Amino acid sequence: MTPIKNTIEAAELQNKLFTATAPTVIDVRKVPAFEQSGSIIPTASWQNYLHADSWGQTLPSDIEIVLYCVHGHQVSQAATTILQSAGKNARYLRGGFAAWQDLNRPTLAIQAWQEHQFKHWLTLESPSIKRIACYWLIRRFINPLAIIHRVDQQYSDEIARECQAISFEIGNINPDLQASACTLSFASLIEQLEITDPLLSRMSRIISAAAAKDYSTEPEAAGLGSVLRGIANMHNSSWDCFSQALLIFDALYSECNQRRQNSV
Repeated sequence: MTPIKNTIEAAELQNKLFTATAPTVIDVRKVPAFEQSGSIIPTASWQNYLHADSWGQTLPSDIEIVLYCVHGHQVSQAATTILQSAGKNARYLRGGFAAWQDLNRPTLAIQAWQEHQFKHWLTLESPSIKRIACYWLIRRFINPLAIIHRVDQQYSDEIARECQAISFEIGNINPDLQASACTLSFASLIEQLEITDPLLSRMSRIISAAAAKDYSTEPEAAGLGSVLRGIANMHNSSWDCFSQALLIFDALYSECNQRRQNSV
């Protein structure tokens, strides 16, 4: 019988986290520690570790689950044991959230996470480079199951108002709409959500260069633009185009991450 691996390292988790096969991440820090930290690992949800036997029943047995507490000690280990006893594929983050932060891994502000986790999002149906980039950022850093409306521009104001959706890369949006419907860019999304990840700054420069077709400072932008235009040519459905292009941004993030690791 293959022994169960109880832990996962921060580097391994980051390599897996921002992909289509990312594990389900659960923050089990005690409430005071959770509130005092001000930050959370992107896409994580918070659960009370004392009730792991209850909420653990709602988790599928065929998914990978990663739990973390402050230091990876008794709290996350206890919750992991409970989930494993129930047949779940669960591990805990070695060193906990403290190790994750010490290694400068990505985090998201808790307040921003609470405000945006269950929000609707809205953009135009035409799959531009910048729209796909924002779509990827929301799916990979905020909520993999977020509701993202892709609409005709003539209906964007009305749908944003009715759904109280946060708009991104819309262009000219009705200024009378509430602040919750402001249109955002890739860079402003990172700022508003208070995401700390140096890799995203690098990606933002590549995305801007690709959209502007200015490859003088970011040579990777030429390849990114060509591949995304090719995907758009292959698919009649904007949904297919947005969905298929996610893998390209997964790969770009992975490459940026690998280059950072090689430079250390």
